[in-house]
Amino acid sequence: MSFLASCSLTRHWLAKSIVRLPVVRLPIASHIVPPLVTSIAVCIFFGCLVLESSFAFSSDDSSGSNQRLQIAVAYTEPSATAQQFIELVRNKLPDYNVKSLQLTDTQIQDADFYITLGKNSLSIVEKQAKTPLLAALISRTSFLEVITEEAIDKRQKNPIAGIFSDPSPLKQLALIDAIYGQGSYRPTVAFLATPRSRFIIDDLTHNAALLNIHFIVELVENDAELPSKLASLKSLHNFDTLLLFPDRTLYNANNIKQLLLSSYRNNKPIIGFSPQLVDAGATATIYYQTEAIANESVIIISEYFKTQKLPRWNYPKDFDIAINQGVADSLNLPIKNVATLKQMLVTKQRGEPR
Repeated sequence: MSFLASCSLTRHWLAKSIVRLPVVRLPIASHIVPPLVTSIAVCIFFGCLVLESSFAFSSDDSSGSNQRLQIAVAYTEPSATAQQFIELVRNKLPDYNVKSLQLTDTQIQDADFYITLGKNSLSIVEKQAKTPLLAALISRTSFLEVITEEAIDKRQKNPIAGIFSDPSPLKQLALIDAIYGQGSYRPTVAFLATPRSRFIIDDLTHNAALLNIHFIVELVENDAELPSKLASLKSLHNFDTLLLFPDRTLYNANNIKQLLLSSYRNNKPIIGFSPQLVDAGATATIYYQTEAIANESVIIISEYFKTQKLPRWNYPKDFDIAINQGVADSLNLPIKNVATLKQMLVTKQRGEPR
């Protein structure tokens, strides 16, 4: 029997016994003994009651300790995507107080953990938060424009991590490999890099080597050089496909349509970086649903409160594939259906980094 149960039984027995307590009459100090016995019994009764209350309070406090932890999800502009993300995280972390915080000025509120949505909120919160921080719904390029890798390494007490919404370099290359991987043929992939996106070259080069893909990089200073650099690529290299990553220095609404049309005329498929780009004429891309990003965020937060550690950054584990079947058919690409392609990528990359 537990100590708490013993206290409870003792208290119930005393409650019945105190009212029936016999009057003990002794020849000496008879006027003292009965009240003394009664007082002792009453003290024991109330002592047991206090112990029970203390243990009950301790138990409740232990089971509800997470409820005191505040997780603030900060954003600057309201959107359906932001609202969906907040609701998903709130539903998946019921033991925490997940609150949404629209940043109308540069002042932030106290919290035990911060999630920022987008680049602007990260810029505000990163400078002020004295707590761990997870940046979500942000591209890797935008993330590193706000905080450098060196600055991340220095934040030991209040670590910062990113969960990115742009495609994983490894998965994009694996998608190309799955599309072209017929027999022994190895595709050649071209990539245009600006000063803003050069950081990703090492990742792409390394992952291309893992997949036995020929990889070509052309450095571009700005969007004005885009036509001449593309012409140079076409004349010097017989590449199979052009890989795009989000880079506002290079791609914008004015030139992206022309780029898609040019690649189509030259029979050069484009692997884009969003479903919207695929709808506009790119051949295919990896992308992440908001739920996949929220799920990964919940895993990272839960692990942090267990280990007090955050990864530097990550891509969601779950992904989807967008294909423009009309473009693929016109370019004579033997693209399998989405389910088959996805299974090929999952099998190929099992145990590999994301």
